[in-house]
Amino acid sequence: MASATQRGAAPQPAGRLQPKLSALIAEVRAVRDELDRTLARHGMPSRDAAASRARLLDQWIRQAQGRRQLVCLACGAEQGLLQQGHLEIGRRTAAGTTDRALRALYWASVQRWSRAPGSRPMRDDTPATSVAAPSTSPAVAPDMCGDCDDLRQDIRRYTPHAELARDGVNEPPRPHGAAECRYRCGTCATQWVRRVPPFEPFAVWAVVPARHAAPLYR
Repeated sequence: MASATQRGAAPQPAGRLQPKLSALIAEVRAVRDELDRTLARHGMPSRDAAASRARLLDQWIRQAQGRRQLVCLACGAEQGLLQQGHLEIGRRTAAGTTDRALRALYWASVQRWSRAPGSRPMRDDTPATSVAAPSTSPAVAPDMCGDCDDLRQDIRRYTPHAELARDGVNEPPRPHGAAECRYRCGTCATQWVRRVPPFEPFAVWAVVPARHAAPLYR
């Protein structure tokens, strides 16, 4: 008698995706580290770093295939460096895979890109999970600088803007909780906390209310 596996694979429970998503997120962060090492090895001047990072990621996305391509795509979304052409490339790759975790990673990248300032919604026949737009925090200071205001509108990116400095030390990640890191802006003194959920490919930024703000540790 044929086994159930031989007769046809049962649908994969959603809970079994979590280990695969965790592995993919680790790969996204590894690509980010690889990108940093490559740029540092070539000694890119700070004024050229953003353009060099964008060119290198573009090259990786276009030359990679399959899993590596979608991981590089997610890294580009995290860095705020994706173009719609990259998403078109990734869409073809995602459509050709049966790996639900890879497809979920691709759609997380699409949603991340669509929330970035100046982007247009990605149109596709495949439905994506809707994500509520972040609300404006009442803690935002009226004298918030332009860089912090940009971050407020793009709270899912990983990289802090150039004027943010570490405020204290990283809090250790709690079991099943988000790793946290605090920053303070050197221009307008706005304090931020960046949380990186363990099973999400992108970070979440939030302004620290003034009543909870702490002195800058040095």
